[in-house]
Amino acid sequence: MIFTTNIKPVSENRRLIPAKTRLVASTEYRKAKEAIRQEFSLQHTGAPSEGPVEVLITCRPGRSDLTAWNKMLCDCLNGIAYLDDKQIESITVEKTRDKACPLVTVVVEEYHESRE
Repeated sequence: MIFTTNIKPVSENRRLIPAKTRLVASTEYRKAKEAIRQEFSLQHTGAPSEGPVEVLITCRPGRSDLTAWNKMLCDCLNGIAYLDDKQIESITVEKTRDKACPLVTVVVEEYHESRE
């Protein structure tokens, strides 16, 4: 399964903001997560995978931290590509500078354990 989006994920570092007595998800984080989730759900109408999966994320983060988007992107695919992100056995994150590529591409495949 291949998912793409040009919506910029919000860094995990900016996910929570202080409220009166606790931390809450920022409006920016909630809106971006909802938009990406909706876009991903339109790209895959089949049933979510029930077994272990591996994930390849390719992104053009610009000056953002390469690893700061992982959690949000994996959470957005819960119930769409897989039932829960705890099914992820392997994750690879790559940076691209090719402006012709989408901002984010996520490939989710069935996990096959490497045999050496």
